[in-house]
Order: sequence, then structure tokens, then C-alpha cells
Amino acid sequence: MDRVRFMEHRGRQILYIDVSESGIDGIFDAMRYAEERIRSQPEGSVLTLTNVAGARYSKDLIKSVKDFVMGNKPYVAKAAVVGMEGLQRIVLDGIRASTGREFETFDDVEQAKAYLTT
Repeated sequence: MDRVRFMEHRGRQILYIDVSESGIDGIFDAMRYAEERIRSQPEGSVLTLTNVAGARYSKDLIKSVKDFVMGNKPYVAKAAVVGMEGLQRIVLDGIRASTGREFETFDDVEQAKAYLTT
């Protein structure tokens, strides 16, 4: 799946999860694929960059995202999200509150990659 892939930036590996402009089924598929990649890595080692620009969501998807985020918590060292708009920010705040995970938000991928690799 080319929407979920490792990329290199400043000598570090970043798992790029691109669900931009995706429908709900596409996001579910990307999460399943990303989960396998994340959980196959050593704990505390994964840098994730998720692009959610224009992505659609539903109540069921939000619950699944919370489960995905919680299950990945031991493996993720830093997480960044780009493409947040309007209600997506409120949804992310709810995910932060219910999972205890931190996500930095950025306007573009380059800013997020710089944050993840510093």
C-alpha cells in the first residue's frame, strides 16, 4: 500500500500514513496496514506522520482510531499530523484526551518531518 510507507528524512525513518482525501473504507485499510508496520518495530522507536487533509470520518471510525492510537502507544516515539481543519481538530483533541497520546499538528509535511527528526 503506497499510502502507508516508510520514508527517510535526515537519516531517520518516518512512517508516513497518507489518508488525505480518503473515504472511511480507505482509512480503515490504511490503519490496518499501518498497525502491522508500527507493531513490528521496537517499542519507542517509531516516528509517525499522518496526513488527514480532506479525509472523511464517522463515529465508528473515530472509535477505531482511538483503539489504533492506544494499541500503537508503546511503539511510537513521536507523532505528527498535517491537514487538520475545523472539526478534525476537535476530534483530535478528543483522541488526545482519551488515549493520553501527544500529537503535534502542522500545516505541511515538511514542517512535520523537521519536528519528527529533531
